[in-house]
Amino acid sequence: MFRLLFYPGVIMHEIFHIIGCIILNVRISKISFGLQESYVKHEQAGPVRMSLIALAPFYLGAAVGVLLFMLANKTYYSELLWFILLNYLGICILYNSIPSAQDTKNINNSIKLEIKKEWKKTFGNKLFGIIKTIIFYLPIFLVALFVSVFDKFDILRAFYVLFIFMLVYGLI
Repeated sequence: MFRLLFYPGVIMHEIFHIIGCIILNVRISKISFGLQESYVKHEQAGPVRMSLIALAPFYLGAAVGVLLFMLANKTYYSELLWFILLNYLGICILYNSIPSAQDTKNINNSIKLEIKKEWKKTFGNKLFGIIKTIIFYLPIFLVALFVSVFDKFDILRAFYVLFIFMLVYGLI
């Protein structure tokens, strides 16, 4: 029942992955919008593209959620139904914009593959590659790790949505 209530956000989460794949020219092999399991399967890409695809729902979801709240705020006095609908969709999208465990796993696996690839190089190139990997990919990994905590606890997701809502409506 709970998943069904927030299902529009689940659909948008997967659509944001699709948008990421299209923008980054990564071929999609399968898409599912099931109630029990929704996903977008795509070909392997480099760690940057894999990370951007995995985090696309977070960034795009936040942008769309904020936009919906802003539109709802403008319609409050004229159309109560639109106000409710836009806020509901904003909440659904923001709630489901948190990267899933699979999204985080995809980021981690792509970074691990990049590290293995750098490790196979000659010493000079290996040293540069490892330093590059640490400087460039560690922040991506840490962001994914931090955000993945929200995937585990619904209360954190709720606070995230509430924070964005209150921010847009000028309550904080």
